Amino acid sequence: MPYTVHYDPSCGTLYTALNGVVDFTTVAAWEAELYGAARSLPEGSRFQVIEDLRGYEVGEQELAVHKEMREVTPRFLAAHGFVVGFFRLYERVPPEPTEPRTCTRVVHLHHDAHKMDRYRELLASPEESFFSDVDAARDWLARR
Repeated sequence: MPYTVHYDPSCGTLYTALNGVVDFTTVAAWEAELYGAARSLPEGSRFQVIEDLRGYEVGEQELAVHKEMREVTPRFLAAHGFVVGFFRLYERVPPEPTEPRTCTRVVHLHHDAHKMDRYRELLASPEESFFSDVDAARDWLARR
């Protein structure tokens, strides 16, 4: 399976991973599962997200599919009241929250450490960060 979505109630974390070469159908299924996982939480819940793209290589993707894929997480998070640095990077206005559950913090993972260092430098905030190491990402979430 090229994607994973699961919620860990012990730490209030929604974990999602996407890897390999994907198509539009996979991207749509992944997005639907993200929303479904969040909707399974009680209304008013607050949660954090680990987005793990360590096995996703941009250069291997069809450009149109990649463009759709890179919108999924920012759109999902905005719907849950979290505005990611992606919107600042592209000077875009995020959509208004539409969901009755709130995302409070996000960690993005990718295997390209240089890219994650650069994103952390440009886009990180006390509520959002970028890592190539999953243990470092989990430590960052746990310290908050």
